[in-house]
Amino acid sequence: MADDPICPVNCRRRLPGDVLDPAAEPGAGGTVVAARAGLTGDRLALPCLSTALLTSALLLTPALSAEAVAPAACKGSSCTGKNPQSEGCGSGAKVIDRVRPAGGGPEVQLRNSARCSAAWARIEKANSSWRFKIQIRGGASYTANASPSYAAYTQMVGSSNAYRACVEIYDGQGGSWSCTGWH
Repeated sequence: MADDPICPVNCRRRLPGDVLDPAAEPGAGGTVVAARAGLTGDRLALPCLSTALLTSALLLTPALSAEAVAPAACKGSSCTGKNPQSEGCGSGAKVIDRVRPAGGGPEVQLRNSARCSAAWARIEKANSSWRFKIQIRGGASYTANASPSYAAYTQMVGSSNAYRACVEIYDGQGGSWSCTGWH
């Protein structure tokens, strides 16, 4: 009970048949005798103190995050051309822009990982005639094809340069790309 300075976490719960020292009532300065458990005085204080400390430790200890356990394998330009999932950059990534083809079709997401300082394009399940890319302004682009079986994504680019995501229906002759703005 909260009024017991030795045992603040409800250690004085009474069970039918417990033998209590009448002087043990709060403020009387006596000891509780828990006959069933065989605990008196200092023997009662230790389990109560242990319970209080364990409870405090569990409540005050922050949970380990995936980031603390498994750091990203790359950062910035060292991520360029690499897989966002295998490098540990997918967790916690944010969608910062989206684009759909002008004539309709699947949405492509432009994703960014602050943890890795990198970006990539991602598309949900879609007909494989769709292709999409992440493009660095004045530099490389990484293209991938959609899949009807799973979400697909491009390789990453470091996010210190301007980049964008684009999508097109691929008919073998090249189509018209629809793109996000530059970020």
